[in-house]
Amino acid sequence: MASESTQHKISRIRKPRVQITYDLEIGDAREKKELPLVVGVIADLQGHSTPSNALKERKFVDIEKANFDLVMSKISPALNISVANKIKGTEGEKREFNLKFESIDDFKPGNLVKNVECLNELLDKRKSLLDLISKVDTNDKLHLLLLEAAKDSNKAKTLIESKETPPETKN
Repeated sequence: MASESTQHKISRIRKPRVQITYDLEIGDAREKKELPLVVGVIADLQGHSTPSNALKERKFVDIEKANFDLVMSKISPALNISVANKIKGTEGEKREFNLKFESIDDFKPGNLVKNVECLNELLDKRKSLLDLISKVDTNDKLHLLLLEAAKDSNKAKTLIESKETPPETKN
């Protein structure tokens, strides 16, 4: 018995999204034949990681939804990038970043930020500010205290240096 093709295995599990058929005429009868759609992609997906084998030595890898993260972790693509430093505002200064990807989730903006230290610090500060805003919205005493600190720099310094906890939130 001949081995079953990947196309036949997949069609039992889920219907293919692309179906190409052609009409075959055998005598007076017409028969629809389906052509299998197999896509092969040849790409250097390792980015700036370790040098890979020559193209002739590489093997095809089946990539599906179920094994995508496993394949990515084996390939371990990386990106070394140099960008202008817009955070510190110094003109002409460049920053070097080395990003590594082990799963599809590593491409999400939040996960990219976690891999870049200076951006992660800014994200933490943003979260702290959002937390402060939510506390100020429910605490009138804290709101007045921060307004006073915004108007008077000496009051702000005193608040920063003091270990006093902010006024309690009223429920």
